[in-house]
Amino acid sequence: SEEFGRSAILPKKFSTTSFANLYSYRGDGPVTAYENALVQSAEIRSLGLNVNLGVVADVWSDPSNRQIGTRAFSDDFEKASLLLSYFLQGYRERNLLCALKVFPGTGEASLQADGSLLIEKEKAALSAEEWQTYRTGIRLGAELILIGRVMVPDIDPENPACFSPEMVRILREELGFNGLIVSDELTDEDIEAKAENCIKALSAGCDILFCPVHSPGGLDDCVKAIREAIAGGSLSWDRIEESVIRILTMKIYRGLLS
Repeated sequence: SEEFGRSAILPKKFSTTSFANLYSYRGDGPVTAYENALVQSAEIRSLGLNVNLGVVADVWSDPSNRQIGTRAFSDDFEKASLLLSYFLQGYRERNLLCALKVFPGTGEASLQADGSLLIEKEKAALSAEEWQTYRTGIRLGAELILIGRVMVPDIDPENPACFSPEMVRILREELGFNGLIVSDELTDEDIEAKAENCIKALSAGCDILFCPVHSPGGLDDCVKAIREAIAGGSLSWDRIEESVIRILTMKIYRGLLS
């Protein structure tokens, strides 16, 4: 998940080009966005990687928000959409897949006392503002969208976005996204909670799980829980096959399946 500036990892590990925070380029125009994308994507490809989960499509529209802040292209929705469109062109020319993040747009999310994120905007306002960049990315063929672990009560008062069938439906049916939906990072320390969250994300319609593990066998426990959910009928095999077909189709289309 390689971003720019303070969120970049590769310059520290592999001495790749060190960029400033993405927000600092907002006044340099779309050509700079395109050129930055060419450089970054070429270096990521040179390391043997073919996908980056780190393209921030959120807009820093609330100055008090530190979840996105200078990680964003701009504090203006239309400008962010323009810069993103040129950035994606650079990625496409280097044949590097990317995930736009973090849907449904966390530029105005507030951090709660329990560490969760809350978006209090109504759906109509999100559609008119936050979803501009995502519509741009979808129109230009963005292959993946990372969906956040953030509550949007106006859309789903019970489930965070990455566990919400309604949020996935909006992405698929209302925004017309046919690519891969990636869950936000499932970072629970408790392995049982992590496994349960994997099942909830898959059930909601996520295709790929962003599920880092920090102990031997941690991923095996998650896979075991998913298998048991399928065997028990709480997670359908059809739901799994739908994602597998979508993933394989993407790999074939982009020449990533030998």
